[in-house]
Amino acid sequence: MFAFGRPVADVSENARIPLNMLPPGQESTACWRSNVDEALDTELHHVAERGDAAEVKNLLSTEEGQASINRRNDYGCMPLHLAAAQGHQEVIRLLVRNKAKLNFPDVKAQTPVLLAVKGRHVGCVRILLEAGANPNGWQNSLCTPLYQAALDGSLEIVRDLVTHGADVDLSHIRVGLFVCTPLYGAIIHKRLDCFKFLLCSGADPNYNKNRVQKMFPGRAVQSFFHAVVKHKCPPEYAHLLMEFGADLHQRDEMDKTAADLHFKSDTVDYIREMAATPLTLKTTCRLFIRGNLGKEKVSRLPELPLPTKLVDYLMYKPECGEVLGTTAGGDLVSDVQT
Repeated sequence: MFAFGRPVADVSENARIPLNMLPPGQESTACWRSNVDEALDTELHHVAERGDAAEVKNLLSTEEGQASINRRNDYGCMPLHLAAAQGHQEVIRLLVRNKAKLNFPDVKAQTPVLLAVKGRHVGCVRILLEAGANPNGWQNSLCTPLYQAALDGSLEIVRDLVTHGADVDLSHIRVGLFVCTPLYGAIIHKRLDCFKFLLCSGADPNYNKNRVQKMFPGRAVQSFFHAVVKHKCPPEYAHLLMEFGADLHQRDEMDKTAADLHFKSDTVDYIREMAATPLTLKTTCRLFIRGNLGKEKVSRLPELPLPTKLVDYLMYKPECGEVLGTTAGGDLVSDVQT
């Protein structure tokens, strides 16, 4: 799988990466085993991968089983990695109850959460997150769980990750100055529901522009409008970007806006039409209110003492109502009033 020509971290079931091939410095950290003899599969690895919950329970009642719970095999996988990859919920519960480490990576920097996301095992993802697994995965992995879920169009998993604190703009995949955030993952595979949900959850539609201008004043980088055109997304994507405040006039490295691109499509025509039309006062006010709340509080807009129609408009229910869930937490009213 590739994004802008750079491979996204992925699992090859047949390819093994020896521990001595790890990047310098990593082979000596606590997250990796340097002794290959210790890294071989244990019986707990085998039964966890098979999903034999009864046998896992039996093994965990023994001293040998307890000693194996966080042992790595020659893929760097603990039993929890294998159970998560195969979607064995009951085995995961047993391992978690017995203090399996939730956030350690395998040799490809994949945590159990990321492996469960790649397998689209919704229940397993939820169990791991509720047990305290990091929704952002391992810091050295190219692919975050949220990016993978958005790429796959797994809306339920996207929702769970965001609800448990996943950073909607986090990505380690870069092409030049362009950062391929989860929003971009939803664009390239045309995952409209995930695209909507990420925007409603506070994903920055100007992330690359804001990041580049902060780090490299005066440098240009393509926008998500450019990506929508190049990946032949329907006009609805461009409309949503505009409604969420994306800069329609942002110029790429070739000094072209998305409207200047030489593509013949309804989306380009729609972008050109939008470029000639100023934002409505309603849209401008909505962007101002949401911008002042910030992405940490925007999901709690329904808690404000406002008319239902106004709350629905601020939550983009006219455009995104079918993908929105509710999240509880904190006292938004007092936060806003102070």
